[in-house]
Amino acid sequence: MSADMLSPGEKATLHAMVRFPSYNDRELARAIRAKQSTVTATRARLFERGRFSRVNIPSFRALGAGVLSICHDGVPSAQTPGPGANPRQASCPDGECDSFYALAAPSGWLEMGAFRDYSEAQRRGEWLRNGPAGHSSGAAGPPCIRSRFPMEMVRFHNLFDFSPLLARLFSIRGKAVGPRPLPDGPARRLSAVERLVLYGLVRWPCDPDRAVAGALGVSRQAVARVRRLLVGDGRLVPAVIPDCGKLGVELLALFHCRLDIRRPPEEQEGAREQVLGAVPHIFAMSAGPEVVALGAYERLADIEKGTMGTLRRLGDLGLLEGAPAVRTFLLEDSTFMRNLDFVPFVKSILGLSIAD
Repeated sequence: MSADMLSPGEKATLHAMVRFPSYNDRELARAIRAKQSTVTATRARLFERGRFSRVNIPSFRALGAGVLSICHDGVPSAQTPGPGANPRQASCPDGECDSFYALAAPSGWLEMGAFRDYSEAQRRGEWLRNGPAGHSSGAAGPPCIRSRFPMEMVRFHNLFDFSPLLARLFSIRGKAVGPRPLPDGPARRLSAVERLVLYGLVRWPCDPDRAVAGALGVSRQAVARVRRLLVGDGRLVPAVIPDCGKLGVELLALFHCRLDIRRPPEEQEGAREQVLGAVPHIFAMSAGPEVVALGAYERLADIEKGTMGTLRRLGDLGLLEGAPAVRTFLLEDSTFMRNLDFVPFVKSILGLSIAD
């Protein structure tokens, strides 16, 4: 299935929903110059077909997270799971994943998480202790990247904003609008009700306020008030997430580059922008000399043609420190153990003991 399966109206509506996730049907209709009834029907049809989902992305900094962790690795061929096996059990033998994004494939895995401090991030990575690749027998390919970035150094260039991807897939012109900047530091302390409602909005992002209130045992007015507060101050960023696999995206690729810190700052910044420009990314961040970008591609050949040439040229110019680490995941062979599920992070950071 590809993006060509969608009608022009469905493409315009889906792109507008992703670009303006807080818009209601009336605002979306005005943005794409269509009838509100048409937008309402199209949105419902896309939802029924599973073309998108909704999430509320919490602000890591404002909620008190101090460390962002991004890990990836390959699985040794001897440990590659057979048909019907759970790839997560082979690549991550310690059981349940508590990060907000985790993708496992027969050949490797990727995991992203936010933690209060380095000790929590270290506990999460304890199962990697048996050798550089997390397995006593080692793994083929590059060693595992166990990067932990202090949040005060992290700059988000794209926090899971899919509007540039859809604009490319749908051939839609116009400047893409990324997610709003997240707050730089902890804000005021949340009350007990606000902490509970924050959990509920992350746990049930698609549900109306009345349903969230009933599940939490608070009033609908409290949910509406806290929602306005959290979205207004940037502690929650609403997002619409398209199903990439149903839109013709065949694979994801993670690129982890390190800039040469011996080069002048302006050259480092130029190299950073070239890396980000070469990767059609749905997630990207930098922290000091480190640059991490998760790209979405329609074909494997697009990585070589559109990205690797730029990265090799930067390496030849001495702007990168060593070769970039690259990890690819074919979507048809991969399993999302967590796909932008922020419930574990919110429960941990707010100290909530709630059974899901």
